[in-house]
Amino acid sequence: MGLKQEDEKKTIAEILNMVNSPFVGVCKKMRALPEIVDCFFFVLNTVSLPKLDGINDLLKEGLNNIFTDPHPNAVMRYSLFNSLVQKYESYLKKLYYLINDDEVEGQDGRDAMLADAVHAFRCLWKLVFLSLLSLFSTS
Repeated sequence: MGLKQEDEKKTIAEILNMVNSPFVGVCKKMRALPEIVDCFFFVLNTVSLPKLDGINDLLKEGLNNIFTDPHPNAVMRYSLFNSLVQKYESYLKKLYYLINDDEVEGQDGRDAMLADAVHAFRCLWKLVFLSLLSLFSTS
């Protein structure tokens, strides 16, 4: 199972093609998009723990379906996007493991959840706060 290397390269090319234009205004304030996408796939393709690696093929297949289908309907895109969003927690946990050689810890001895994975990355704290703040914005 999983994407063949040539399919993965095609998916990466399509991702870059689709997201390049919307990011034009902020590209000078961040790393180059090809580097970001390459790092994302590097994490997916790097072996870690079986429970963290199980998500790799699902994420890559979902991205392939979203970005390479020439005629996706709105329902299909919505469904695939929601499926990918649900995998965000697993991706963050794997990234944390690869950086720290340790697993994200849950609070009070519980299994780690999305909030724990986000909290493990200090750089994401403002993102969560700003997202919550926008929910209560009146403008």
